[in-house]
Amino acid sequence: MHRSGTLPQLEASVSVPTWTCAVRSLTDLAIIGETTPHLGGHPRSDAGGREAGGTLPVTDELRRALSTETQVTEDTAPGFLVHSTLDRKVPYQNSVMYHEALKAHGVPTELMVVTDGGHGVGLARDAEAMPQMSQWPARSLEWMRGLGMLPADGG
Repeated sequence: MHRSGTLPQLEASVSVPTWTCAVRSLTDLAIIGETTPHLGGHPRSDAGGREAGGTLPVTDELRRALSTETQVTEDTAPGFLVHSTLDRKVPYQNSVMYHEALKAHGVPTELMVVTDGGHGVGLARDAEAMPQMSQWPARSLEWMRGLGMLPADGG
């Protein structure tokens, strides 16, 4: 997975590497299934039950193995999840499912579903165009403060 250019700046003030808790915040959540297909380039079965462009049969076992919500354990890093209902590549329900899996395993999680933005908005600095999505950086820092990952004074 890739890191946003802003994570090293955040890591300077965080007691654990930011990517361990923020990696799920704005990256694609691969949840492969019949009701919430991932539309961003992960395996999709064709009429022959094969991965798009490949020869690997898409089975229920493969779907489970490639779906992030089935990989959650009590040792999974905390997750601050941000997803727009306008995302046309990854259904926001993927974040809902991952959030529910984290909660079921007792892992700290926060889910922020917004109705503006889209896919790949980064820091969403245009508050006029994305008034809800632009709140995610501040909300994520507050959430990390609440978990003790950042000093309570904001420093």
